[in-house]
Amino acid sequence: MLRILLLSLLALMPIHSFAESCDTDCHRQCRVRTDFPPIEFIEPTCHAKCEIVKKAACVTRSNIPTIPLTPREQIETFGTQACAAPFQAITGVVIARCSNWDGRTGDQHLIQQATQVLVSAGIIQSSELSGVQVRWCPLQGAHGMAPDRGRIYLDTGLKGNLFGTASTLAHEVVHIRQYRSGGTDRFKCDYSRQFSECGGCQDRRNRFEREAYDFEDQIRLRLSQAVQASQVPQPQWAPPPGFPQQASNGFPSGFGMQVCGCWGFNPPAVAPEPRCASRAVRVNACPGFCQGGGNPYAYVCQ
Repeated sequence: MLRILLLSLLALMPIHSFAESCDTDCHRQCRVRTDFPPIEFIEPTCHAKCEIVKKAACVTRSNIPTIPLTPREQIETFGTQACAAPFQAITGVVIARCSNWDGRTGDQHLIQQATQVLVSAGIIQSSELSGVQVRWCPLQGAHGMAPDRGRIYLDTGLKGNLFGTASTLAHEVVHIRQYRSGGTDRFKCDYSRQFSECGGCQDRRNRFEREAYDFEDQIRLRLSQAVQASQVPQPQWAPPPGFPQQASNGFPSGFGMQVCGCWGFNPPAVAPEPRCASRAVRVNACPGFCQGGGNPYAYVCQ
């Protein structure tokens, strides 16, 4: 009876390019290897499906087409926690290493500065990082990772690079949004499925990563402007030896009050400056080009 039932089911199944036999090694068939972190594990839903089909192949004494499970079947059969196993295998290694790394809480001012840039530019809301620990860790192959909904790790190689730190943090905030939108276990399950289907990819082929990278692309210009604006020094000037002393009514028109530099985009044409006789400075274009776009400029007394 079982043999007849199996043969009837097989007659209704679409033909696939892969098949299981009675001799299939399901551990080998469902082994997944990753470069970051360098680990390997058995994908649980693949293994369970393989074993079921293998038993059917032994009964019918014939090769049976591989029958992929739908997302709903994966969750209904194994639960979201079991479905999330590949994600847990990857992130568990990172959490274990980074949560005990001595330098994880150092240089928090750099993280706070990057957060402030993102908030001031309207890229994220400050509340989005409420309850989320953002820490440093030598990730050895990645710029950042959000291994769970309350934790973000940034690679130590980003230190000193405000744009890189802020853009990576924005990328990981997208993953925090994904956790909160779908639920922790469901996100881990869906990410695991995407990860397995694309052969262990963590790039744009994975739709969750594609969303985060697309967000980075969208905010790149705004972030660049916000970073440059945050690094504009306040006009401070001390007369070098040989320069005339400030007259009682202020410095004359054209007197330099800020040296040429890449101080950001869209500078105000005129700004208050009580040390000038006119009580104002005007922007003055300088030769050259800035790495992030635009031209350097200075301020002189109006």
